[in-house]
Amino acid sequence: MGIYDRQYTQVPAERSSFFSRMMSVTGWIIIINVAIFVIQFFLTNTKGLRETTGLPMLERNALNVKALSTDPKLDINPTYFDIDTSAPGPNPGLVPSEKSTPNASVIGARVGRFILDKSVQPPSLVGFAYYEVRDAISTLGHFSTYMGFQRLEVWRLITFQFLHGSFLHIAFNMLGLWMFGRIVEDHLGRKKYLAFYLICGICGGLMYLILNGLGALFLKQGWPPLPGLLINSTTTPLVGASAGVFGVIMACAYFEPDVRIQLLFPPVPMRMKVFAYAYVGLAIVMVLFGAKNAGGEAAHIGGAIAGYFFSRNSHLLLDFFDVVGDSRKGPKSKTAVDKVLKPAKAEFSEKEQSIFAEVDRILAKQREQGVQSLTTSEKETLRKATDILNRKT
Repeated sequence: MGIYDRQYTQVPAERSSFFSRMMSVTGWIIIINVAIFVIQFFLTNTKGLRETTGLPMLERNALNVKALSTDPKLDINPTYFDIDTSAPGPNPGLVPSEKSTPNASVIGARVGRFILDKSVQPPSLVGFAYYEVRDAISTLGHFSTYMGFQRLEVWRLITFQFLHGSFLHIAFNMLGLWMFGRIVEDHLGRKKYLAFYLICGICGGLMYLILNGLGALFLKQGWPPLPGLLINSTTTPLVGASAGVFGVIMACAYFEPDVRIQLLFPPVPMRMKVFAYAYVGLAIVMVLFGAKNAGGEAAHIGGAIAGYFFSRNSHLLLDFFDVVGDSRKGPKSKTAVDKVLKPAKAEFSEKEQSIFAEVDRILAKQREQGVQSLTTSEKETLRKATDILNRKT
């Protein structure tokens, strides 16, 4: 085994300063998420159109439909809809939809707000919503089955991971990433950790797509829905970093299974492995029983599955950022082979070479006696070796 194959960082994470945490990949992911959330907040009034698939709009009392209203008292629902009132049913005189993207300059004259009188039964059909107005960043970056699969905007599998719907949404996600992300990053290294995090998020989006797509298929065919399928519109948006965070938690359960953590609610201590599997088990139950956030829980499960797999097969992460070729394939030219497999001794100082000589003994001890047998000095030697290789490659 050559020095480029050694996983020196497979040791428990030491306590790090606030500054070193923020300069880590985990820290930068948190900074980017918070920055985007702040921008979303200041662009609340900058609207973008999110296309829907003709959601039926039900009104329990046609007289209570308030169209083209600007009265702040009626702003009980921040969602605006462009309504097609040509469908059969009561027509309260809303502006008909042309079933094409409205001009943003006249959107205020074509979109209304709605108040529902829940005391009146049964609900009556008002029309169909073909567009929903949200902030511009969410419109451009959210993921949905319609956008990702039907329109092939696959880049949304990345962008949705950096969008959040509320302060609590981003706060809990970033807290989880702050607590567990650095542990996984120390084990995988910066580049593989970033690939790991993004892949877990992508797999979360794919799990959502599969369950939502199957749900739409069953609904269209008139088949009885199966537990776990997402029977909702294929344009329902998915946002949030939690799929990646679930992957990170599952990786922590593999790398540091016996670390004890303190839960906030309820305030009880728990082993990392127990916490991770219980958390994922709860998500599975929520999906099977069709909970309110079943779509988000489906993404959590996808992220957790990816975290379980790639934490045990981290060599597969090497190719994530490759644009051309497979980084695991050896270079074809003799010069490139000599450069990678036979580095000149001059590349390493005498002190650095002595560190690598000590590494073999430490790794042999780790294999025989376990990570817990390593002294603080031995852990520091492994970290120094990792830093040297990172500087040279």
